[in-house]
Amino acid sequence: MVWVAKGSNWFTAPETAGEAEWRNIRQLLEDEHQKPVHAVADPLHSRVVRKQTRMLLGAAFHDIYHAGQIRLVRRFYEAQTSKG
Repeated sequence: MVWVAKGSNWFTAPETAGEAEWRNIRQLLEDEHQKPVHAVADPLHSRVVRKQTRMLLGAAFHDIYHAGQIRLVRRFYEAQTSKG
């Protein structure tokens, strides 16, 4: 990831800025905000993004599958222990 402005959690704004400087800062924020929005909204624009999306969805479904298995085993266990 490339940072376009210095700062740890937020960039340092100039203490005195004119209208043109604030306009540039607002434009910079808007441009940077749009980058991830476009990446999520249009995942077909890039082969890399498509692969990352598939990997993310695959990992999520993998975890969901195993969570379902754990719930099923837990139900069987609880059913067996409540009988006796």
